[in-house]
Amino acid sequence: MTVAQVVAASKTQAVQASQAESAKRGDGVELTAPYDAGDFKFKAFFGFDPADKLVAVRLELIGGDPHEVVGALNRKYGKTVNQSRSPIMNAWMWRSEGDRIEAIMIGEMLTLSYGPQHSTKENGL
Repeated sequence: MTVAQVVAASKTQAVQASQAESAKRGDGVELTAPYDAGDFKFKAFFGFDPADKLVAVRLELIGGDPHEVVGALNRKYGKTVNQSRSPIMNAWMWRSEGDRIEAIMIGEMLTLSYGPQHSTKENGL
């Protein structure tokens, strides 16, 4: 999808991200939009490559229980392919049909990232 296609698909809720939002998040973030999934409320960020192709979506939880979001992801995508825990951070990764889904929780702050899986033919890049 291109920037224009994401804006159209969002029914024009996706708007240009501020320079501060783009700089803070990196990954070619150009658009932001509100996103609701049931009882969960997120702020979505859309990242594009130099060819204007959507390459990543990041959701920052702004309403709802982060532990319930992780539970919902486990029910939807099954067992994680990677999980790590530390005293300050928890991280999970799932894979689904060519995509990777990552969740990172620091305290009660949860961020979800969606993007394509990388091929093993990319020599580790």
